[in-house]
Amino acid sequence: MSDYVFDADTAVAGGEDGVFSANLHDRWTIEQVPNGGYTMSVMLRACQEASEHPDPLTATAHFLSPTSPGPVEVQVEVVKAGRSTSTFAAALHQDGRERVRMLTTFGHLDSRSGPTHRYLDPPELEPPFTQQRSLLIQNFPNNFHFEIPERLAGGAIGKPTGEPEIAGRMAFADGRDPDLLAMPVFADGLPPAAFNLGYAAWTPTIELTIHFWNHPAPGPVTVWLHSAVVEGGYHDESGDIWDSEGRLVARSRQFARILVAPDS
Repeated sequence: MSDYVFDADTAVAGGEDGVFSANLHDRWTIEQVPNGGYTMSVMLRACQEASEHPDPLTATAHFLSPTSPGPVEVQVEVVKAGRSTSTFAAALHQDGRERVRMLTTFGHLDSRSGPTHRYLDPPELEPPFTQQRSLLIQNFPNNFHFEIPERLAGGAIGKPTGEPEIAGRMAFADGRDPDLLAMPVFADGLPPAAFNLGYAAWTPTIELTIHFWNHPAPGPVTVWLHSAVVEGGYHDESGDIWDSEGRLVARSRQFARILVAPDS
């Protein structure tokens, strides 16, 4: 078993006929439901086991119904096995129901060639910082060290800022370095930007897409999340993830529900 919690808790076994077994651990729960990014990482690991290409390039997961801690089955179907990329469809089943459906393409980041242009700069996070993530009942934050600027953290501690954004640094509490398979938990790891608009409750994810751009350097990652649309109880959330050397490693886009009315 791995010395690192994330690796142990995303481990998969089997693989015969594309069927993998795994166990969703309660260490990653928010309001007793395993975090969507964590569940997505479990599915990515199963797809990686089935792939001749090592690196996820893009992944989109649709969350059909909540999971719970305990055994799951991940069925991986090869959609396309090509020279430069391979595409997989994965379905996570628990208690006889399909809970998550994911489509992902794997490739090899180190073999890329062609034009490169970078139009984004990493954000500057200014102290003072807080480690407090949110007031929800959850085990998920125990897996990380957080540094969230106090000026952005208001919604997580009951003092919404009114701005649809949040940012902070994250690192695994046990010292594990970030990698591509961990990007979903970082993309889904900060309090939702909707908290700063006064919606301080669980905001279940309906769909989460991640684009993987570079292997991260060792050390904490910086995550910046912002929302542009809140409509009829649904909201979007876009995220950028930077490594400790200031390089963009992933971008995310999430579509989620808002389950409470704003604070009065």
